[in-house]
Amino acid sequence: MVKRILKILLLLLLVLVCFAGIYLYTVSHSNPHNYSHIGDIPAPIGFQRIDNGGFTSFLRNIKLKGAGTKVQLFTGGNANLQQLNYAVLDVPLISNWEQCADACIRLHAEYLYKTNSSHRLVTKT
Repeated sequence: MVKRILKILLLLLLVLVCFAGIYLYTVSHSNPHNYSHIGDIPAPIGFQRIDNGGFTSFLRNIKLKGAGTKVQLFTGGNANLQQLNYAVLDVPLISNWEQCADACIRLHAEYLYKTNSSHRLVTKT
């Protein structure tokens, strides 16, 4: 009798795990609260953001795309596992080949350009 109950519980657990996997695979949670800028996303509990007016402030003012926007791959198709991404930046891509590191370098370069700080990239010898 106990073995039968354990088998039923194990089967129910397996079904629950399968449904959870299907849910995580198919559902999109991009920008669930429809924040308009990165700075609108609240800091984790117990932490606070410090506004120093530098690069972090520049990043906080970047616009986000609306709720449910799909993350796209460089091939033009949608990425699987959309739920692994919290929000999508509303920044035009230079090309489809722009990847994560390229985008980070580009954002920093845009910040330096906007603040007329490009001289920081050149060092005197």
